[in-house]
Amino acid sequence: MTSLIHIVATALTGAFALGAGHGSAFAAAADNDAELSAFQARFKQANPGTRVDAISRSPVPGVFEVQAGKNLIYVDASARYAFLGSLFDFRERRDLSADRLSVIDRIDTSSLPKSLAIKSVRGTGKRTLYVFADPRCGWCRQQEQHLQALDDVTIYTFVVSVLGPDSKKLADAIGCSQDPARAWSAWMGRNVKPDGAPCRSPSDAVDKLAKELGVEGTPTLVAADGRKNVGALSGQALQSFIAASPSASSSVSPALAGAPTTTSR
Repeated sequence: MTSLIHIVATALTGAFALGAGHGSAFAAAADNDAELSAFQARFKQANPGTRVDAISRSPVPGVFEVQAGKNLIYVDASARYAFLGSLFDFRERRDLSADRLSVIDRIDTSSLPKSLAIKSVRGTGKRTLYVFADPRCGWCRQQEQHLQALDDVTIYTFVVSVLGPDSKKLADAIGCSQDPARAWSAWMGRNVKPDGAPCRSPSDAVDKLAKELGVEGTPTLVAADGRKNVGALSGQALQSFIAASPSASSSVSPALAGAPTTTSR
């Protein structure tokens, strides 16, 4: 039992540490909900000095959601017991924690430096998708095949090198090619090595961007409204991700997603 308590305490400490410096500890007080306000006071008393981003009600009566950075912790009304992990709605078959995190972790796509990406326009190009992919990532190759089947979409591919020096060399060669889009397609689709002459490749800036955005696995897909999906999507799951509202994003079956390739750094 002692080891379990230690694990929970360690997880809580780490999660709250991520939330440090992110604003007022009890930003949700503006809710003017007496029960919520009382819980916030109890939580503050039980955890003096702890700073979190927000505290709000969860869908479960008597359980409150504590947000610390990109972590969600569920705490009972006494502020004594914490539940770590995902909150799942069996009736709706939805991961409610994933829904919330998809909003918390959303990317501001208007600020993405599109000049660093390889742009591909299919059909009218009226829909938009952003992709972070490593040239040596097997799942990224599969994802690229599924992207080829899309129509009426503009795809911005940020070529990252999360898998080490060999990926960096390929990213540089692709970025320095006369036609980076064609070089990327040839490498990912037919394994044709790019022959770009040495130049000032955008790969360093792309890797920096990925790090700033917390992109550690590839492929990472970003919808026009900033929702993220880590792992490959195909068929209807991919179409749904591009078109879905934020509240529907986590209803995509995990069985349709490919496991991401994670950073080696």
